[in-house]
Amino acid sequence: MIRNTITGSHPAHLHANGNARVLGWADDWFHGLAALQNHAGCGGKGTETPCELQIVTCSSYPPHTTAMERSAAYWGVGIVRLSPAPRTPWVNWLRHRMFADYCQHAKAEWVLCTDASDAIFTRHPQEALDTLHAMRQSALIAAERNPWPTDCRVPAYTGTYPFGNGGGIIGRRELLAELFEEACQHRSAACPRSDQYGTRMAAERLGVLPDTETTIFQTLAYTTPGEVELA
Repeated sequence: MIRNTITGSHPAHLHANGNARVLGWADDWFHGLAALQNHAGCGGKGTETPCELQIVTCSSYPPHTTAMERSAAYWGVGIVRLSPAPRTPWVNWLRHRMFADYCQHAKAEWVLCTDASDAIFTRHPQEALDTLHAMRQSALIAAERNPWPTDCRVPAYTGTYPFGNGGGIIGRRELLAELFEEACQHRSAACPRSDQYGTRMAAERLGVLPDTETTIFQTLAYTTPGEVELA
């Protein structure tokens, strides 16, 4: 379990996004936690554990090799891995189409769509869904401090982490299908390979709020040492 020392929350989803990879301490801290889960292997918390939340990720890496896939195995929950068509050059906005198609046809009521290589669960995914229910929200996206891409027109929200982040999105499947369909219609001119612009635009248009107080999602970009700690 981790704790945000500013908000006092214990987020369930940890994402080493953006400049976390150049902060040094944040990158090392994230990979240390991911390595602990990987070392424990499948069934670290039991071979199978009940979970009403369907975890979905997109990856062009070999199956079962990303931090998120290994984290799901550690907590004993299933995960759906979506992949682009063979020989399709990877760009992040491809996830919008894959997530939209999945959410339109899947049967799960509740879905969490997540990054693959730089995200893990620090609590059981069911706890993330229980928290969403307690918040009385139909969906929620992760949040960060960084106003990126630079051409994004969505204004800052009020809170500790004021900008939406596409690395983690939880909610009712039908609402997420609508969100990702909307996201497919938007592309950043400043960062054309990114999916962040479309996610933020779609979330604002549909009234899906960012998790500004890290109730479920914790991003690491532009954080400082001690801001997030083991609890």
